[in-house]
Amino acid sequence: MYKNILENKESVILKQLISLIKPYKKWIWLSLLCAIVIGISDIISVTLIKQLIDNIHHADNGGILRIIMLSIITVLISAIANYLMPYSSGLFGSNVIKDLRNKTVQHIDKMQVSSKDKMNNGDITSRLNNDISAAEQFIGSIHNYLYIPLVFCVTFIYLFLIQWKLLVASSISIPIALFISNKLSKPMGKLHEEYYKYIGEANSLMQNAIDGINVVKAFNLEKVFQIKCREKLNKSLEIYDNKINFRGALIMPVMFMIYELPYVICAAYGGYLAVKGNIKAGSLVAFLLLLQYLVNPMSQLPNLIVMAKSAMGAFKRIFELFELKTEYASGTSFSNIKEEFDIEFEDVIFGYNENEKILNKVSFKLKKGSTVAIVGPSGAGKSTIINLICRFYEINKGVIKLYGEDIKAWNLVSLRKQLGFVSQDTYLYPGSIMDNIRFGKLSSTDEEVISAAKEANAHDFILKLQNGYDALVSERGIKLSGGQKQRIAIARAILKNAPILLLDEPTSALDTESEAFIQKSLQAMISKKTKLIIAHRLNTIEQADLILVLNNGSIVQSGTHDELLSKEGLYKQLYQRHFYK
Repeated sequence: MYKNILENKESVILKQLISLIKPYKKWIWLSLLCAIVIGISDIISVTLIKQLIDNIHHADNGGILRIIMLSIITVLISAIANYLMPYSSGLFGSNVIKDLRNKTVQHIDKMQVSSKDKMNNGDITSRLNNDISAAEQFIGSIHNYLYIPLVFCVTFIYLFLIQWKLLVASSISIPIALFISNKLSKPMGKLHEEYYKYIGEANSLMQNAIDGINVVKAFNLEKVFQIKCREKLNKSLEIYDNKINFRGALIMPVMFMIYELPYVICAAYGGYLAVKGNIKAGSLVAFLLLLQYLVNPMSQLPNLIVMAKSAMGAFKRIFELFELKTEYASGTSFSNIKEEFDIEFEDVIFGYNENEKILNKVSFKLKKGSTVAIVGPSGAGKSTIINLICRFYEINKGVIKLYGEDIKAWNLVSLRKQLGFVSQDTYLYPGSIMDNIRFGKLSSTDEEVISAAKEANAHDFILKLQNGYDALVSERGIKLSGGQKQRIAIARAILKNAPILLLDEPTSALDTESEAFIQKSLQAMISKKTKLIIAHRLNTIEQADLILVLNNGSIVQSGTHDELLSKEGLYKQLYQRHFYK
């Protein structure tokens, strides 16, 4: 049964690989045609040399001149084919790898957040880099997998016709060496897969250490990360040195057997046959010259097998990404909707894992133009509500509606166009400040971007930066404060101008001065919009039309600020603890 599963897995990998190759099959056919031409040219060249030797022996000057002319023509044809074969193969390989990279990146972009949560970023990066590089090495040399068997078969047939006994004697060591080589290289695919897995885990640890470098240094965790990373690298090195490299080194003497022994046997036995008069001098020279076209392909075969095994392991890891679920992108783009409520939750149940409930039968409604605030202790499920509205995750039970329509029926692009989102964790993309704001509306003019920045109280500090709006924000770019980043994010949301605004604790991690700036910036956004605010310190919730108090995944209280303070309950306790001032 396990064997059948593995075979099915390999057939799936093969089908996916064929689907990548199919659009560029013309380049493969051209490579194959060139391989045939090269193989035939090699045979003709050797045949002409054989005839030349025989004609020299018989002093046939006319025959010698004809052979020389034919040899020149054959060499020219072979030269053209030798140019076209790697050229067409290179075009094939570069296009296939380009498509593979694009398909992988596109799939990652379309993956459900829940699917991405199952993998660490370092492992994904490893698959994008290391595994695709291994696949690229294989695809780039795929013409060898066409050329070598073809040349071997053509040469074998021709040598068989010249002297089959000499051929059998000369090649007797080849199948033995190939058998040993196959046994040694058989586990290589699995070993490379395991090797790249540990490299991916080490990359993930290093990435986490870099992302959280302040925490790492503050808690003196450098050695902890170094030890963990060293453990992963040592495991990868152990696999490479003790298994991959060990087996690879053993293949070298096998290759030596393939390459050297046939010549030794051919020289010894061929000389014996020539003395006995069973083979002519020209035929023996031709045999020795052609033997390289039999031996060279076979000497390359072990390396090609190892490369193929490694590539199959790499393709397996890459194609595993394609098995992860993507977002359901189809659906309806609803328009001209005149519903009283913009967002409705009806008995929504959700858990990130099967055995947990983050939200338990949550129900509420957002009237058009209203402000609804959600408060509650950490871990109550507040941010999860916004994640579900954006359809980053799919609910387990219940219904979420946008403008009266189930969000599952919405086209995702259209759904998210209705939503403006500002989170507590601001992410700025590598690029200029102008570009980062323009992500809110890609078609916007510079004037519109600047206008949004002014509304977000970001314009003044941007102008003070070197290069202003062209200042780069990246690892090597300018250093912005948390408040400055938030104002850029708010400017981005203002520029998008979506009818529904989702605010996920946008000031929770800011100092008092920065919070004042952000609150002023938010005022430019929230007028005349439907607003859902995950509140931590926002004073605006006191004026909210409705406040929902969330605890342990359930709404335990609801009402206005005054109504909730007038009675005992969690909201009053939280307020009195100065969480909401």
